[in-house]
Amino acid sequence: MQKIKTQRQDFQFYSEKNKCIFIAHSLEAKKFADMLEEDKTVLSYRVCVPIDPQELLKVSMVDIRKEYKPEVGDTKPTWETDFLIEYATGKKAVRELSKDELLEKRAELEKLELSRRYWKSQGITDWKIVLFQKK
Repeated sequence: MQKIKTQRQDFQFYSEKNKCIFIAHSLEAKKFADMLEEDKTVLSYRVCVPIDPQELLKVSMVDIRKEYKPEVGDTKPTWETDFLIEYATGKKAVRELSKDELLEKRAELEKLELSRRYWKSQGITDWKIVLFQKK
């Protein structure tokens, strides 16, 4: 999960599986999308999925810094999830990307936990972190 930013490096690509063009915000996200393209159990997926700020207000913020919580009345998303996946079975899942060294930072853990809580509140319990190692 990351804040929606206007300036960042983007990787535009065509998804044969989804029949549309996507934009990934990191090389790691593009590589993960390539893996999803090849995975026959994946029916479709979305990248950089905005998180509804009004739904996020309903999520417990215990042990998560208050700056991550949207203001009441906010309608413009400020957070997005890396991948929302739909499997051929109909099951939905969320994958958040992170780097192993970032897991030592409390801010990263709080963002990931906030994502997990949000998606659980939306009925998605298959939530995982995909770790990439620093080269």
